[in-house]
Amino acid sequence: MSKQKSFFGLVAAAILCMAVLIMPVTTNADSSGGLTLTATPSVTTVSLGETISYNYVITSTCNTTISSLVLTDDKFGTISLPATSLAPGENVSVSLAYTVATADFPGPIATTSSVTGITADNETRSASMATSITLNPLTSSLQISMSANVSSANTGDNITYTYTITNNGQAGLSALVLTDSRLGAVTLSSTSLAAGASLTATKTYTLLSSDQPGPLSSSSTATATSSTGAAVTATSATVSVTLNSRASSIKVTMSADKRMASENESISYTYTIVNIGQVKLSKIVLTDTRLGTIVLTSDNLSPQAKLTASGKYKVLASDFPGPLVSSATVKAENPSGQQVSDTSKPVSVMLKASDDDDEIDDNHDDDGHNGGHDDNLHLTKGEILRLRGVPGKGIDHAPGLQKLFNMHKGQGKGDNKDQGHQNNEKGKDK
Repeated sequence: MSKQKSFFGLVAAAILCMAVLIMPVTTNADSSGGLTLTATPSVTTVSLGETISYNYVITSTCNTTISSLVLTDDKFGTISLPATSLAPGENVSVSLAYTVATADFPGPIATTSSVTGITADNETRSASMATSITLNPLTSSLQISMSANVSSANTGDNITYTYTITNNGQAGLSALVLTDSRLGAVTLSSTSLAAGASLTATKTYTLLSSDQPGPLSSSSTATATSSTGAAVTATSATVSVTLNSRASSIKVTMSADKRMASENESISYTYTIVNIGQVKLSKIVLTDTRLGTIVLTSDNLSPQAKLTASGKYKVLASDFPGPLVSSATVKAENPSGQQVSDTSKPVSVMLKASDDDDEIDDNHDDDGHNGGHDDNLHLTKGEILRLRGVPGKGIDHAPGLQKLFNMHKGQGKGDNKDQGHQNNEKGKDK
């Protein structure tokens, strides 16, 4: 009878071990019998920076105690367990957390965990399990901001622009290019940018008169290639600098090559136009009151620049008795489209008969009487003095010398004195 019980005991043990061997385990788990291992991640898909919680459960499926348990994972290494031995049917669990890093991409995050133990019969038992988690693609994003060091400026001032590029995506960026809509390409210290990193660049522009009236507006655009292969781009807000109003003014002067001319004689006039303002002028037109429009070599002038022109006039018989007076007027437009103008002082040329002499003394007797010509009736006292070679700038400005010379003034008084002298002589004879 005892032999029969012993037999049935052996059969029962064999059935139990067979049950352990054929017991189903968690998917992807492998076991050599006596131990099972499940490794369960908290998510099936995950993004950069998110945390995965792994839960490991080790169970003894044998009727003997298993000790010296060791749990390893190819991502975490050896994992410390709260207990290293298990009685039949017992289990032990442990959890670990992992934060997804850039190095894990493009994924998936695949791990294999394994457990080993020793039975009372000094036999090794083991189990393993593999897990795989899909990674959501890295985001690619670029941001750019732009600023100027001044809000307003004058012609000739320097404006410094500052550009800040930020990689606010998850993927690294390369082939970085920065372009200003007004200044063109901007030099960068690096053409790559890690996730979360920033890069600063500057560029300076000198304000020109042609930029008037403003404002001076520009924006910037940055382009790059993401480590995922995607093309990314960003454009800054528009930066506007107010241009201070600059004076626009023009001046014209006029001169003749002679002070006196005869019929059929040519008079050459010289005109000098100067941009005395602070902005460039265009559409310049010069007009002489006698000659009409004067041809110019250019119709625009930069600030402080000069333009010279000339004209010629032939004295006509109808111009007599003179003098021949004319002036010049110049007109132009500033960058705002406003017109500026100026008129020269009148230029006067005295006219003389063709058989007259240039020397004023030839027209008078020694006693100041008219020698038969009356051209000097059209000359001022100052002009007569200048023709006689009297130096001094004051001749042209002294009020008393700007009056017309009257060669007959005082002649009557002289005649009366002569007549009185003759009468006295007659009295003496008596």
